Amino acid sequence: MRPLTLDLIIPPEEFLAGQDEHLAKHMRYVDRYRKVRMGPRATLVFEDRQTLWFRVQQVIAMARLNDPKAQQRELDHHNMLLPSAGGLQAALLLDTPGAPGADLETWRGLTGQDIAMHLGPEKTLRANILSANPEDRCWGTAHWVQFLPEHTDLEPLTDPATGVWFSIRSGDYNEASHPISADIRQSLVKDLVPDDARTGWRL
Repeated sequence: MRPLTLDLIIPPEEFLAGQDEHLAKHMRYVDRYRKVRMGPRATLVFEDRQTLWFRVQQVIAMARLNDPKAQQRELDHHNMLLPSAGGLQAALLLDTPGAPGADLETWRGLTGQDIAMHLGPEKTLRANILSANPEDRCWGTAHWVQFLPEHTDLEPLTDPATGVWFSIRSGDYNEASHPISADIRQSLVKDLVPDDARTGWRL
């Protein structure tokens, strides 16, 4: 996935002047194309150039970073969060200590084996947790997770007749998402496969 570049950055004052509009547009995009809820307390938000652009733009605007070198440092940091070639990368959002009914013990032992991507009833991919510090996990905050499908996994992902869903199991929490929508499915395929390689696919 192509990295974000300095020419994409809006000056902080300009971004802040229209921040409500930018936020609304970002939320619409995430809800339609990038968000998967696994029950009431766990959500995956799959990152791409558009979601990370909003993240870095917010940081630059709130910190009033007008120096191009400072902006580039933020871009370099956020570009490391882009999905690797052939992979999917997501923020895993769990309930926080301040949330009603939050149970930190639920997430304390969470591993990548507890988070799954299901490609129909026969194929299950387990996640890699990229933020694997135990102290991070026990607080139930956001983690970065990664799925690395094999080439043979692309066929069920691009077949609308094959259900694709995600699940998480940790402590007493055991939830699965609904089958993902066609919009989310297509968006994830774009993360995995270049445009020219998708010619003739059914999706």
